[in-house]
Amino acid sequence: MNSDISDDESDNLTSVERQRPSAVHLFAKKIPNSTNYQCNLCPNSKVISCGVGTNANIRRHLASQHGLTQLKSKSHPERHTLQIDSMRKRLYDSAAIAAIIMDGRPFGDFKKKGMAGFLSTVTPGYYGPHEKPVQRALKRMYTKSVLELQKQLKNIQWVSITTDLWRRPKKNHYLCVTIHFVDQNHNFTSKVLSFQRFHGRHFATRVRVHLSRVIKRFGLQSKIVATVTDNGSDIRSATQLRKVFGVRLYCVAHALNLVVKKGLGLWTTTNKTRQTTSDSNKSSKKSANDSDDVAIAQEEEEEEEDDDEKMDVTDDDDDYEENVEEQMESQRIVRNSDVNNSASSNTHQQAIESDDEDTVESPRDETDIISSEDETDEETEDLLNPNFDIEIIGRILSKCRKFVNVVNKSSILYEMLQAMARPNIRVDLVVDMEIRWSSTYKMISHLLAYQPILPNFYRNLSKTNGVSAKKQTQLINLQMSNEEWTILSTLSECLSYFAEATEMLSASKYPSFGFTYVVLDSLQHYLNKNSSSDMELVIKNAIKEKFDHYMNYKANSEEHKMLLICAYLDPTAHQLMTDEDKRAAKQFLHVELKKMGNTDVNSNVDISSSFTSDSSMQVVPLPTTTTASAFDRLKQFRRKCGIIDDPSDIVGHKDLSFRQEFANFEAYKKDDFSFSTFWRKYGSSLPKLNTMACRYGTIPGTSVPSESLFSIAGYVARKTRSSLSAKNLKYTMFLKDKM
Repeated sequence: MNSDISDDESDNLTSVERQRPSAVHLFAKKIPNSTNYQCNLCPNSKVISCGVGTNANIRRHLASQHGLTQLKSKSHPERHTLQIDSMRKRLYDSAAIAAIIMDGRPFGDFKKKGMAGFLSTVTPGYYGPHEKPVQRALKRMYTKSVLELQKQLKNIQWVSITTDLWRRPKKNHYLCVTIHFVDQNHNFTSKVLSFQRFHGRHFATRVRVHLSRVIKRFGLQSKIVATVTDNGSDIRSATQLRKVFGVRLYCVAHALNLVVKKGLGLWTTTNKTRQTTSDSNKSSKKSANDSDDVAIAQEEEEEEEDDDEKMDVTDDDDDYEENVEEQMESQRIVRNSDVNNSASSNTHQQAIESDDEDTVESPRDETDIISSEDETDEETEDLLNPNFDIEIIGRILSKCRKFVNVVNKSSILYEMLQAMARPNIRVDLVVDMEIRWSSTYKMISHLLAYQPILPNFYRNLSKTNGVSAKKQTQLINLQMSNEEWTILSTLSECLSYFAEATEMLSASKYPSFGFTYVVLDSLQHYLNKNSSSDMELVIKNAIKEKFDHYMNYKANSEEHKMLLICAYLDPTAHQLMTDEDKRAAKQFLHVELKKMGNTDVNSNVDISSSFTSDSSMQVVPLPTTTTASAFDRLKQFRRKCGIIDDPSDIVGHKDLSFRQEFANFEAYKKDDFSFSTFWRKYGSSLPKLNTMACRYGTIPGTSVPSESLFSIAGYVARKTRSSLSAKNLKYTMFLKDKM
C-alpha cells in the first residue's frame, strides 16, 4: 500500500535485528582504543591502520595478501594479478593524457567505474592515470610545447596572427591568439599561440599591452605581416599599430554576415530599439544607417563602462605584473603611433561599424530567443504591396521565429509535426541567431522544407488534444500566405550565395586571404547581374549597397594591395583573376621586391583594379556536380554566380614585358596544385616570388581560427567541468593542436 509516511515514522514498527559481527574479526583483532587491526594470519602479526568507522584497509589486506577474496569490498577495484612494467605504464599514461587533452575529457575519466572495467579487460594490470598526475603532466607538457614553438618560430621569417576575446559561462574573459605561417616545406601551419584569462576591463590599451607581451615572448617582433580580427571596438583599436601588428585586416566572414544583416534588416526590431535607446538625447540629422552605426558603437562603450573587474592580465608561467617601464612604454606607443601608417591602413576599416556580434550575448538555447507565450497576438495584415518594400522581410522573419519557437517549445506540436515530416524531411526547425553566421538562411531553408506539410498540420491542429485555444489562435495568426512563402523562397535563394561563400571562407584547411578575392569577385558579379524577378532585384540592390560599403577595398590601400598580391601568388585564385588585377598585383610585387633589394625594375603598370567582372561574360546554369578540390569548388561557385572563365586564360601564358620570373610563374599550369604543392615544386626556380609567397601566404582570410577555438573551449569548460581552473583550461587549449 502506498503511503507518504516513511518507514521510521510508521505506526507498525518492526524490531531491527542486530547486525552479525564482521567476518574480518575471524582473521584479525581490533586493537582497543584504536582504529588499527592486528592481522592474525601474518607471521609477525602485522598492524593495519584503518580509518574511523571503516575496516576497508584490513579487508583489502586479507583479500590481497591471504587470498580471502570473500572479504573484499565491492568498492575495491578488480586488480589483475598481472602487473605491467613501468615502461609500459608510462607509455599508456602518456596515451591516456593525450586522449584527455584531445577529446576534452575530465582528468579523472580513466578512474571511473566503466572505464576501469574496460581497462582491466583489454590491458590487465593497467588502471589509468589519476587526475593529480594528469594536472602535473599538463604543466610539463605546456612548458615543453612553448619552448618547442619558440624554437620553431625562430626559423620562420613571416607570420600572421588572429585574435579575439571570449567569455566563459563563468563570466571570465579569455584572450585568444593564433599564429599562421608557411613552414620550410611550404605547408600552411596554424597553431594556438596564447589562450589566457583576461582580468578586468578589456580596454584597447590593455589588450595591446597583452598582445605585445605575447609577441615578445615568442620573438615575433617585425615578423607579423597582418593581424586578422573582428571589428569590435577594443580589438580593432588595440591592433592598429603597423610596426607591431602589421596590417590590420577585418574578418571577411564577419563582414559578409554584417552585409546581409544590415542590408536586409534581418533584425529590424532589435536595431530600432538600440537606435531609440542610444539617440534619445541627441538630435537626429544623419541618415538611418548612420544613426544605427553610432548607436552600436555607443552601446559597446556603455558595455565597457559597466564592467567593474580587476586590472590585470594573468599568465601563470611568468611574472606578468606590469612594471613602471612597461607602462610608460605602452603609453609612449599610444602617443607616438605613426599617424601616416594608421591613416593608410584605416581607410577601409573606419568605414566599417563595430560588430553587433561583440555586444550581443548568445542565448543558451536556439529556441529561447523569443518567448512566444508572453507575446500578444497581432491581427494578420497583408504585408505585400505592388511596390515590394525591403522592410517586409524583417516582419516576415519575425513571424517565422515566433512560429518555430511555439512549435519547438511544445512537445505535442513538435511530435505532431515530426510525425508528418519523417522520413521525407530530415531537418528540424531552427531559429536564427543574430551572432551566428548564415543562421537566417538555415532557418528559412528548413522552414521551406516543411512548407508542403504545413497545410495538413493546420487542418489537424484543432483535433489535437493538449493544444489550448490560445495557442491554436496564435499559430493561425502566424500562418504564412502564398505571397509570404514567395518572399521567403526568393530570400533563401539570395542568401544561399552568402551562406556558401561564408562556408568556403571558414574552412580551416584552406584559409588563404587570396582565396577571398575570388569569393568577393563572384559575389559582386552576382549582385550586379540582372534578375528576372523584381523582388529578387530589390533584395540584391539592398545587399549590394551594404556590400559596396563594407567589402570594396579602396584602390591602393594596404588591404587592397594585400588582397591582390595574395590572390596572385595563390595558384588557385591566380587562374581566376582578371588581367587588370594581375597587372596591378605585379606592380605591387615589384614595389615590395624593390624595397627588399631583390630587384631593380622600372615598371609603368597601371595599378587600378576592380572586383567588378566583365559584364559580357556568359551566364551559365548552375552545376549539378560537386568536387572536393578548392579550385573546382571555386569555379563551381563562380558559375553559380553567373561567371564563366575562359579555359585559355586558366592555362596561363607568358608575358615577356615583365621580368622572366614573373613570366615563368604565369606560364606554369596551376589547376592541379594547391598553394603548398605548387610552391614546394616551383619555389626553388622562383626565388623572389617564393619569398613573397611565404610572406603573404601566411594571411588567413577570416578570424575563424580564433572563433573555432571558442567553440572548443566552450565544450572543454562545459557545465560538468565547472571546476576546471583557468590555468588548466589554458594548458589544454594550448596543447590541443600540438598533440
